[in-house]
Amino acid sequence: MDGDENGIATSTFPGWDTLRERRRLRMPFVLRGASSYFMDGLPGPSDVEYILDKKLASGEQFMQISRDGQLAYPTRARQPSPQKSEILDLYRQGYTVICNYIAKDLPSLFRARTMLQDVFGEEVECSTFMTPHSCQGFSPHFDAADLFVIQTHGGKHWRLYPAILTDPLEKQKASVPRDHLSDPILATTLTPGDVLYIPRGIIHEGVAAAKEDAGAASVHISFGLLTNKVLDALKIYLDQLATSHPWLREDLPENLDLVAALSQLSECINTESMHRYCEKVIRDQVFADRLERHPAVSGNVFSASPHIADRSVPLRINPHAAVRFSEIDPAQLIFSVGSGAQTLNLPIPAVPLVKEMLSATSTFTLSYLPGNDTPGDLDMLTAEQLLRLDIIQVCDAN
Repeated sequence: MDGDENGIATSTFPGWDTLRERRRLRMPFVLRGASSYFMDGLPGPSDVEYILDKKLASGEQFMQISRDGQLAYPTRARQPSPQKSEILDLYRQGYTVICNYIAKDLPSLFRARTMLQDVFGEEVECSTFMTPHSCQGFSPHFDAADLFVIQTHGGKHWRLYPAILTDPLEKQKASVPRDHLSDPILATTLTPGDVLYIPRGIIHEGVAAAKEDAGAASVHISFGLLTNKVLDALKIYLDQLATSHPWLREDLPENLDLVAALSQLSECINTESMHRYCEKVIRDQVFADRLERHPAVSGNVFSASPHIADRSVPLRINPHAAVRFSEIDPAQLIFSVGSGAQTLNLPIPAVPLVKEMLSATSTFTLSYLPGNDTPGDLDMLTAEQLLRLDIIQVCDAN
């Protein structure tokens, strides 16, 4: 592992298990040339234009246009989207064009988001940023989501600064005046294929590389991981508690005695049952609740169960399942298990593994499956997803 300009860890892709451990340290890092482990292909300006056309035709509220932290759009609530000619004119003036909520607009982005949600067990949002040479879209700021920034076109210079607010909520994210900044903890340049991890709360800013340095305008994709918080678990627990304690469902009085209410709440809570319930919440209900509010594309299921204990568990293809790969999209699985046909979009690195599974004529294990060289624990995650959909089954060890 190497050091970057400021001693921040820089490496190639270390595997998903290691990546999860490094993420828990809450420090930024750079992965050189690692984009293929996150997504297939590198979207460029033509892809951004395709997304732009698609979003404008749909009438969705999806866009931001900004230069040096000053928004040209939107400037007020429920503002109609500008015309494409206006967007391109602002881009030529040095504005960054940001398209949000784009995971469903390109198959490669949807597959990447699917994989990241499975790997980290958290909801993932996806945005693209297109910035002209030597320009900056946003002034120094921090976000409420952990970010994986993938440079797909041109280059971008990044400077990251220490957090001034630990683990901010969405309503707390903000720009930071330059006179409040400390010395950078990371200064680096991303080129196509590089990945930068920015933990929530870390202050950051990016400037597109000059034309003579990068040759092409900057495009990067940002995957934002909406971290499961203690607050999320407590909200769900209190909501569940209210089903059996009517006083929590009463109308809010004009003068609520908060101290008395908290005292009454403490009497309702059975410590042991709360522990068991919150353990379940952390494992799956927080994520399930988010997906209910922000549903994924039909045909892709995310859940924390069932579980394959290890790679030695004997598995088999469900004899009642009809499964094949799409002739159009090589990473799309078409399957039917006692009902109509459904689709499942696989991460590109998992495709050879699934093909090996489907060709198995008897029981198999992940540890001895020929050709299982998927990165990290992607084989376990893929197998558990197929298990949830009843495409594969766990065999009785006896």
